[in-house]
Amino acid sequence: MEENNSNKITDNKDNSDNTNNTDNIFNGPYELEKLIENPDNKYCFDCGSSGINGPQYVSVNNAIFLCVKCAGVHKGFGINVSIVRSLKLDTLEDKEIKLLCIGGNKRFRKFLNEYSVPDKADPEFIYFINAAEYYRKLLKYESTDKHDKITPSIPVKPDILKGLDLISNSYYENSN
Repeated sequence: MEENNSNKITDNKDNSDNTNNTDNIFNGPYELEKLIENPDNKYCFDCGSSGINGPQYVSVNNAIFLCVKCAGVHKGFGINVSIVRSLKLDTLEDKEIKLLCIGGNKRFRKFLNEYSVPDKADPEFIYFINAAEYYRKLLKYESTDKHDKITPSIPVKPDILKGLDLISNSYYENSN
């Protein structure tokens, strides 16, 4: 009998050790609760606010948690750079929760550090650089069924242009 892997995700939040690279059954609403309770997601990715002023929003395609003020900044970036959703007012779709499960504040910070982006860099800089574009496309790719079937070799710190090419539509067309 063939196993259906369409509802499975791979936890790639921290690739520094292989203990997190196991398949987990994906349960959207339950996963969102776990993400919100994760200590790494209890602060605003951009400004570091926590507690009552902490994350009430997420940038779905960057897979990070944001405070009200920073969510407003992200809304100004446009949906090609940051898709903002409220954790209290919006109902997140399973595919949006899946992106958050794959990413998260810790993974995006680690990714930016690989490209020597300062922790306190301006959001207007961070989200418009090639590394951030590559990260968004990488998350989208990792959340697809194609990722389960086609696993290209993506180095820990790929050349950004090569990384963009790896997950572009032309890559999928050439790999069939």
